[in-house]
Amino acid sequence: MTARLSGSAHETAAWGGLQDTVPRAALTALHARMPDIRPDSWEHPALWQVWFRMSDYVVPARDFGVFTVGALPRQGERSEPLLRMAEAVAQVLDGRSLSNREVVAALLRRGGLGDRAHSGLRQACVAGRYRIRWDARTVTVIPAATTPLDLEDARRELARRFLRWHGPGTASRFATWAHVPRGDALETFRQLGPELIPVAADGEGRVLHAGDEQALRHAGPTPGVRFLMQGDPVLAVDRELIEPSPALVPDPVHDDLGRPVTRRLRNSLAGRVLLDGVVSGSWGRRQHHLSIYLWGTPDAQTRDRVVAEAELFAGPIGRPMEIHWLT
Repeated sequence: MTARLSGSAHETAAWGGLQDTVPRAALTALHARMPDIRPDSWEHPALWQVWFRMSDYVVPARDFGVFTVGALPRQGERSEPLLRMAEAVAQVLDGRSLSNREVVAALLRRGGLGDRAHSGLRQACVAGRYRIRWDARTVTVIPAATTPLDLEDARRELARRFLRWHGPGTASRFATWAHVPRGDALETFRQLGPELIPVAADGEGRVLHAGDEQALRHAGPTPGVRFLMQGDPVLAVDRELIEPSPALVPDPVHDDLGRPVTRRLRNSLAGRVLLDGVVSGSWGRRQHHLSIYLWGTPDAQTRDRVVAEAELFAGPIGRPMEIHWLT
């Protein structure tokens, strides 16, 4: 992760997709990547929400097709049920936006779905017929105009997004990330062959997208502090390569007032503090209360830098932060 993007760069910040399963995780991810994020920035016109890999994701609106039909299986026996489900959803919507509960109820009234209506609604988003809006309480299903898009182009572009967001990678890792059949992933990587460079990562043979070769060759420590939410792209793949083993990281015992840390608070520390490119601590938030636990013994300058970054959460949260140190 480099310096924050300048200006209104929502598309660039969400270029590879931002998971939003944890309420407003994508907002936190945007905040880590660009300045001037506000509580409603996840609804910027340049951004849409979709169900990608069965999870809520914020993606560039113009790349809606990449994150939907780009994951549509090639084999008819896998894709046809999804296309039929998407057609049924489109008929239920009939050009309107409805809550997911209304859509599921209407699908169940049609019959023949058993208990698959809810999961099928999520899965069939890969057909590119609808998107969603999730405000951390309710999900609205929104019709999406189908635009001409070559399926193979979309599949290749989705693989590029994976490699340039999470790489170096492999076809198998892409299959897991995108929830596509392994055979499809292998075929997509075969088509990308001229764009790929073989590399080794942690003793494993992988591939790097050629567009990232020079950046990798000249990469160095990334200065700065960032607070990353669970599911952030930095933490989503190869987390074991950037984070110490849990056995090496002690649990916090007290807060800055000397009070014992409860199990509930300890379990809430799912976020990670990125300090000069190194995962160096945990954090959790409840409304405007931000708890921070840095691993090791940070000096005063480090604590000041972390506090300065923590205070910037006032932008996306919408109110000044109360910072609590755990030790």
